[in-house]
Amino acid sequence: MCEIRRLRLEQEKQAHVALSRGVSAGVSTRNPFLMAELRCLRQRRDELECRMAGLQSSRRELMAQLEGLMQLLRVVCAWLYSLMFHQHFDATPALTCCSNLLCICSVIIVIVIGQQF
Repeated sequence: MCEIRRLRLEQEKQAHVALSRGVSAGVSTRNPFLMAELRCLRQRRDELECRMAGLQSSRRELMAQLEGLMQLLRVVCAWLYSLMFHQHFDATPALTCCSNLLCICSVIIVIVIGQQF
């Protein structure tokens, strides 16, 4: 963006100089190299904007998937806790299972979030 501004300012200066000399500020006074460079920069900006839109779309999809995983984790943990407190059995194995599941899901979440950035 700074480069585009610099090129525009340079082009305006050239046009101003041409006008002060009495020459028309038409296409004949424009620097073809600067115009080509400006076109290339605009094309590159468009490519980057498209890439950024694609990345933002991917990020939204990943966040939706992560949200789904978090909801699933909540359901599974609620189910395990209900088993521990509503059934009369030794809660230690279920608690260990739930704890292990939470650890695994936490690692998955960290990996998913880490891949987004």
